[in-house]
Amino acid sequence: MRLFLLALLLLPLFLAGQSDSKGDFYLFWGYNRGWYTNSDIHFKGDGYDFTLWDTPAHDSPEKFSADTYLNPKRFTIPQFNFRLGYFFHEKYSLSLGWDHMKYFMDENIFVNVSGYLNEDAHDRYSFDLDNEPFFLARDFMEYEHSDGFNYVRINLDRYDHLHSLGKFDLKWTTGIGVGAALTWSDHSWGSRRYRNKAHLSGFNLSINTGPQLEFKEHFFLNSTLMAGHAQLYDVQIRYGYEDKAEQHFQFIQWYTVLGYRFSLAKNAPNEKLK
Repeated sequence: MRLFLLALLLLPLFLAGQSDSKGDFYLFWGYNRGWYTNSDIHFKGDGYDFTLWDTPAHDSPEKFSADTYLNPKRFTIPQFNFRLGYFFHEKYSLSLGWDHMKYFMDENIFVNVSGYLNEDAHDRYSFDLDNEPFFLARDFMEYEHSDGFNYVRINLDRYDHLHSLGKFDLKWTTGIGVGAALTWSDHSWGSRRYRNKAHLSGFNLSINTGPQLEFKEHFFLNSTLMAGHAQLYDVQIRYGYEDKAEQHFQFIQWYTVLGYRFSLAKNAPNEKLK
């Protein structure tokens, strides 16, 4: 996957660009921060069925280091954004991309719990509660999409020109997106830990807006704020079991990316003069 992404990022350097954006392609890569609303998380399996009400969560940005952010073997570890798009109109593009976010349920806090947990289902805890406070200790459970709360989305974007200065152009982008929610969850259950694989857990919807500064009509810097809704109805928590979690929440993501716009074929000379 890392080699494939790196090859796509380098591809524009070998292709020719054109001044008219219609028919152009673009690629970008960058990193993000995320914020999540509180969520009611429902856990259900053999010997338990309970809900953690109004549970907070946070992201986990990787501290900057050259070995992580500039290393081709490790640059997909941080919370990244990758996108490949096509301009079907001078002002509109369609794109497909991967938003790699991270979701960590807060720990060592009190939340209200409704439901039951039998003694034989957990090696440290059991309860039968009706919307009562419960201390969410780390030795009870960890719930995190640490290898990715991944949003694989199709996006429709509009570009409006604001100002030009020499070889620089300032534009404003707005867009809507929809796509799959692929969670790659790391879950502890008492003394046992389950590192799951990527799993299709639901879908996301989003809107986005932000400025884009272009240089020589090809290179660009984009800073975007995105708001979305995540509907997760089948989160894998213990591999090999029918146990699952479900939740829905809203999120805000802010990302900054560097990109390049290019064409797969040069324009004919008479087209350039039009």
